[in-house]
Amino acid sequence: MKYKIGPIPRIVISTESRGGKKSVTHISGLETYGIEPKEFANMCRKKFACATSAQSLEGKQRKGLMEVKLAGQMDDQVQELLSDKKSYNIPQKFIRIEEPPKAKKR
Repeated sequence: MKYKIGPIPRIVISTESRGGKKSVTHISGLETYGIEPKEFANMCRKKFACATSAQSLEGKQRKGLMEVKLAGQMDDQVQELLSDKKSYNIPQKFIRIEEPPKAKKR
């Protein structure tokens, strides 16, 4: 892993709606903090009892980086898991939760 000058990259947690009441939570930027995405996906599968997957991100600048997808709206639970002192102990200021864009009413 190469070190770069600039702001510290954050773990980004975002939620995407899939129609109706279904949603998917995306987590990216875990590699920066030494967290293996596939192991994190397995841990979330056991802890939250939901379907998970780890996929590589698209694009030339994101080559080698992975994203974890969780079934359901798990953004707050994932943030608690990452900042828990017993598990990963990542400070809250390095975790960013992105809100989904609100749908326009017709």
